[in-house]
Amino acid sequence: MKQIFISHIEEDKQITFEIAKGLEAAGFKTWCYERDFVLGAPYTLHIIEAIEQSQAVILVISQSSINSMQIKRELILAQEYGKLLIPILLNISVAEIDKNRSDLLEIIGTAETIAVSSEGTKEIVQRILVGLSALELEIKGEAQTRGRYRVFISYSHEESDLAQKIASIISTNGLIPMWDKDFLFGRGFQDMIKNFIAHAHVFLPIVTKISCERGWVHQEIGYAMAMNVPILPVTYGTIPGEMIRELHAVQISDNSQELKDRLSRMNIEKLIESYSDSSRSLYQCAELSEDRAILMAQYANDVLQLEPVLGFEAYGCVRQKGGLSSFHIPDKVVSNLIWVQRYGPLIQSQYHCRVQRDERLALERHAKVAGCRLIINPYLTFEKHGVTARLVRLKTLIDFLETMPNDRLQVAIDDKMQNESVTIVGDWFLAQAVSSSQGQGYQQTIFTRHAPSITGKIEQFDLEFAELLKEWNWTPESSRQSAIGKIKEIIMNTKEEKQVPRTEKTLILPNGAGITIGSERRTFGRMDFGFTVDSRNLICISRVHFSIFEENGVVYILDAGSTNGTKLNGREIGREGKQVLKNGDVIDVANSIRLIFKTS
Repeated sequence: MKQIFISHIEEDKQITFEIAKGLEAAGFKTWCYERDFVLGAPYTLHIIEAIEQSQAVILVISQSSINSMQIKRELILAQEYGKLLIPILLNISVAEIDKNRSDLLEIIGTAETIAVSSEGTKEIVQRILVGLSALELEIKGEAQTRGRYRVFISYSHEESDLAQKIASIISTNGLIPMWDKDFLFGRGFQDMIKNFIAHAHVFLPIVTKISCERGWVHQEIGYAMAMNVPILPVTYGTIPGEMIRELHAVQISDNSQELKDRLSRMNIEKLIESYSDSSRSLYQCAELSEDRAILMAQYANDVLQLEPVLGFEAYGCVRQKGGLSSFHIPDKVVSNLIWVQRYGPLIQSQYHCRVQRDERLALERHAKVAGCRLIINPYLTFEKHGVTARLVRLKTLIDFLETMPNDRLQVAIDDKMQNESVTIVGDWFLAQAVSSSQGQGYQQTIFTRHAPSITGKIEQFDLEFAELLKEWNWTPESSRQSAIGKIKEIIMNTKEEKQVPRTEKTLILPNGAGITIGSERRTFGRMDFGFTVDSRNLICISRVHFSIFEENGVVYILDAGSTNGTKLNGREIGREGKQVLKNGDVIDVANSIRLIFKTS
């Protein structure tokens, strides 16, 4: 979020805070000394850091501040760091400044001044926003990017009226209250609580004498602490105890306005920012590409369980960097020929294809509603899979790009990208692969739901995305069509492989479906038959049961040391080594499924 530093003295703090409030309402973050200075921090270092992190500096000049050395120091720092300077004149003219402090006017230079008029700060804020917009410091769309902060309220049911009061204040302040009144019927109560807390930006327990005696509240506090969700206790007549004794609490009084101010978006945001370091995140690791696909779909679908509560805000903008994105995965059923074509000679199991498809569909549900930003590299060759597989993947991606509404899709190309992979859905979750290989999927992918730290990752992604668009001289609005044109150009310049006649080898399942076997050695096991064998018989099939391979033009079958054996035309072959496999041969796998080998 863009930060504006406001330089002023204490006598002018009233108008300073009014300007700050107006800018914050427009989506900016402001920094003011009296409000934001951290007790105990060295003054000079703190001011330097605040100005360095700001994109602009507003200077409030008045008869009281004109001789302030503090103002001059801050003005010099702003100049040294090259910050945009906006002077605000409070009951003083440029001529008076020139007469009394010409050195100050020299530092201000050609910056346009804004005088406070009878219209008050409203007009000033509007002029400041116009100036920021003209200098490309606008924050258009940032509120939608970041979304509203989610606050989970933990309370004792005997005090539901108090919880309702706090929920109303949170909602009025532009935040999203989440509590058990929003839970859906027919869902596990504990699972719903964990899901809500895990996806909250802040955990707010209402600590009273009654709630301190309830085990539920303590369990929820413990879970929030375990998930590293920021905790903001609200107390009523009782000081927080046990686990949250060290946390500064908000004390409830009969003054509703005071409570509203204490639970403002700005204060909540400060708490969240203190947890923004990624070292606070908890991660779940997916070892293999199939594990990654399963978790990706699970994380995306878990969020949508909150749709009845949050509506549109349950959907997150899909930001993805890596390869051709998840949207080059087919959305067709796994028996469709396209799944064979996309892998070329490297045949994948139906299980692998199914979980990949689940990933695509889960992310697409978010993208269709909340939009997506993709960083892709269509120049990847997928050499192991062959030219045809590469073309199939590119065409699948184009199908997705062409069906997406123009206002919900932006695409950037990074032609140097190889094995990187980052997926961010809203600020709901982040997935980042540690290792990968082209065409073989991503391995060792880490997932986190830690909303405070995800926000920083979103800003990094968007910055990189904007830089890539500049490199290609694309605009966000034109990027979709530009990317489609570039991919079609690649397809036109890629020659199809000459189709060499070959013998097709297929295992026919009891339902008539077939598993195509390529020229590479293919191993079969329990996961390959999960669609056609019931669970009672499926457990009889070993994880790695048998393999089929070709040597010198002859096809063989070999039992892989399975527990319950493999039969070829009724004869057990477990101890007989590799056996020749001919057209029409019958294979019985653990007496659980019968397959027919076909060649054509």
